[in-house]
Amino acid sequence: MQLDGAVTAQILKSKGLLITEELRQRQLLLAALKVLTKQESGSGQQTATVVKKSAEAAASANVAQRQAYAIADAKERYGVTGYDSCGVQTKSASFYAANKAMENRAASYRNGTFFKPGEYGTPQQWASLAQNGSNFDAEAIFSGNSSAAADYINFVAGPPVAKQAGNGMAADLQTFEKNRNDVRRSVVVNVLSSIAAENAPGGPREKLAELTKHWTGDDGGVKWAQASADKPLRATLLDAVRIEAANIALMAFQVKDNARTELALASYALSRVNNRVFNGNESAVSVGAGQRRAGLQ
Repeated sequence: MQLDGAVTAQILKSKGLLITEELRQRQLLLAALKVLTKQESGSGQQTATVVKKSAEAAASANVAQRQAYAIADAKERYGVTGYDSCGVQTKSASFYAANKAMENRAASYRNGTFFKPGEYGTPQQWASLAQNGSNFDAEAIFSGNSSAAADYINFVAGPPVAKQAGNGMAADLQTFEKNRNDVRRSVVVNVLSSIAAENAPGGPREKLAELTKHWTGDDGGVKWAQASADKPLRATLLDAVRIEAANIALMAFQVKDNARTELALASYALSRVNNRVFNGNESAVSVGAGQRRAGLQ
């Protein structure tokens, strides 16, 4: 009975110790599992966060790179507008304004002559100009000197015709002859006035020369070529368009010059024909015409 009691007590003691140890180890295992689970959860969250942030950073970098490329491309394409585009715009506007103002300037030369088509007058003032003047060289209308050009045109236009006394057939014949001569003389005045207006200071010739020198210049265009060498193709194409526009303007200006030249030649031919018909000779075409006839023929 004592042995049985001792064995039972030992069994109960061992059982209690085993249960206590098992509970302790179970708590340790559960605590370890909790820590492991928490670590795995935290690691997964960190991994997901890292992946998410990495994707966001990659997307942001990609967008920024695309924007940088787009800005660089736009800057390369549109950052330059050709060689001194503002300067050529100003020069073109100046040429246009000078060309528009040319007619008024030519009219001032025409209206400044003593000779007036269809009007009678006294030749005394013109005789004083012819006697005391000094601008008898055609260079005056090309020199840019407005005063000299006006005197030259006035001199070449000739004196006004004085009205003769009397009426009837004689007066009618005088008017007829005067009007016939005025037609030719007015052509001379208009042509010379147009040339003088073109070559006046600030006139179309001066402004057109400034426009064309924008690309050629005194160096033959070296400066323009150097400035365009490192620019995108678009800048060169814009310059080509502007050059072609200037060339069209120049051609239109030359057409006007050619029309004026043809008008002058037609008037000259008419003068010679009329002189032959009415006078039977060419000696009265102009002073010294007989000396020039051989060369012209």
